[in-house]
Amino acid sequence: MRYGSMDAFRFDVSSEQRQVCTWVAEQASMGITRITYDDLKAALDVGDDREITRVLREIRERLDDVHEMVQFPIVNTVRPYFEVHPNADYIWDDYRRAEHEAEHLGFDGSDDALETSDCPVYSYAACTA
Repeated sequence: MRYGSMDAFRFDVSSEQRQVCTWVAEQASMGITRITYDDLKAALDVGDDREITRVLREIRERLDDVHEMVQFPIVNTVRPYFEVHPNADYIWDDYRRAEHEAEHLGFDGSDDALETSDCPVYSYAACTA
């Protein structure tokens, strides 16, 4: 994993994913490596276990480094939980830093940039040299 690299990320995190990732990163920065669904529900005012599982699945299915922040949820238990990557806070910080850098480079998130270049949309500046 390359931390701090814009080409390690896709910049399409939904607001739900952003909320969960931000909270998970805060927990990881305190050394927490396992989060119960009850804790997540209390912290983020999430409705039910299915909603949590859906958001976690969306994060896990991402094709960038953000997917490593959370491990597969364990739901067939009295208190469902999921494991947190020990470096989740660094992963999220790097995502936010790269997202900020991409915004300053003028990346607007449109697919038109892909049509004009073979380079990934989020690292096009390095490909134009």
